[in-house]
Amino acid sequence: ISIDLQSLAGVYLILIGVFVCFCSSLTGFCKATCPPGWINFKNRCFKYIAVGKTWIDSELNCLSSGGNLASIHSEEEFQFIKALIKSRDSAENPTWIGLTDSSKEGTWLWTDGSKVDFTKWNSGEPNNVNGGENCVHTNWSGKGDFIRCLSSGWGPPGSSKVVLIK
Repeated sequence: ISIDLQSLAGVYLILIGVFVCFCSSLTGFCKATCPPGWINFKNRCFKYIAVGKTWIDSELNCLSSGGNLASIHSEEEFQFIKALIKSRDSAENPTWIGLTDSSKEGTWLWTDGSKVDFTKWNSGEPNNVNGGENCVHTNWSGKGDFIRCLSSGWGPPGSSKVVLIK
């Protein structure tokens, strides 16, 4: 997988919600147990981070913790992440996940390099409204939604949150 994070360095979009990071035992970063503050689910560690971040800053935050924004590979994992978000944010505000097509339009990749083998997107997505919808977040119904991550003006500053996968 090759995602050009430099091309996303000018990201100013702020999203109301969270980001989820994870660390997979497959990467060698994770032990049998998760670090303090992380939650183990099926040999992957998850962490909810309630801070204001753009998509790229969220991914960089995850990388600095040895993980990535969350990738979702099954209905069971989807339900776990949804429950994790709800346990930290009863409003279930939008949550960044690690799916992007910023390297090649229309070619969706998880930032952890895993296969895109599960989708539960809103009807009609991805639709690339006005071009440049390159990042994915969950929405209020808990399904994936594609949004612009290379422009400003979506949501109030400082309100984004994150869930890491380690």
